[in-house]
Amino acid sequence: MAPPKYAIIGTSHCIICVFDYKEREMKTLETSDNYGAVTTMDINFKNTALIAGYEGGQIVLWDIESGMQIKKLTDFYTTSVLQIKFYKRNSYDTIASDNKGNVYLLQFS
Repeated sequence: MAPPKYAIIGTSHCIICVFDYKEREMKTLETSDNYGAVTTMDINFKNTALIAGYEGGQIVLWDIESGMQIKKLTDFYTTSVLQIKFYKRNSYDTIASDNKGNVYLLQFS
């Protein structure tokens, strides 16, 4: 596993700020829609992608370097995403849960 390259902060206004470890802001990741607060995030093992869950139940997979969305799920959960985590080294596969106790394995290609 590569050592962490980034510090990330999710805001209550649907914005993710990406900093390097010298505390310099590198990127701001924003959706075009208001999904509510960022409730959970994880960076993949290669430090190339970030997955975020939002208060409105949406999940967005981001390319950290370009700041572009790779994939988004807008109607998967109906309540806040509480936890999301990459679980395979060489993929975007994640496990996610919401505040109703639903847990899903998600495979992005």
